[in-house]
Amino acid sequence: MSTNFKFLVARQKSGGTVRSLQIVLAVVPLILIGGCFFYVEFVGPQFSGTSPLAIDVFAGHYDSGTNAYRMSITNRTACDAILREFRQAHWVFGSEAQMGTFTIRYDNSKTDIVLFLHGFPGGYYSIVRSGGTYRMPIERFRKVLSDAGVDVSKFPD
Repeated sequence: MSTNFKFLVARQKSGGTVRSLQIVLAVVPLILIGGCFFYVEFVGPQFSGTSPLAIDVFAGHYDSGTNAYRMSITNRTACDAILREFRQAHWVFGSEAQMGTFTIRYDNSKTDIVLFLHGFPGGYYSIVRSGGTYRMPIERFRKVLSDAGVDVSKFPD
């Protein structure tokens, strides 16, 4: 009788280890998926500074100089507003053809280059920064650019 009892105890301990392993194997992927969701939803593009000195705007293709639009924004308030919009962008999969760049210059002599892409369906522009593609609402961004003096007609809807 004591041999049967030892066998049951050993079997129960073994089953407990397997059960614990099953729980761990079920929970770890959920934690990883949750972490990925957090990163995608709440971590936006990273920049080298906090308050830009100036932002150089280029719209058009580099190989066609005739239709290119260039402008430099030196108003610090307008530059801050544009950078704030860039920071609120959300990560997305995919990208479209590049249609321009924003070169952000800071007091500390650092520079960030933001690639500007054609918009996504549903009223979004997209940018490329920090190795990722991010989207932001067209209307809000066009308003910030317009307030900075940028000719927003050079950026398609």
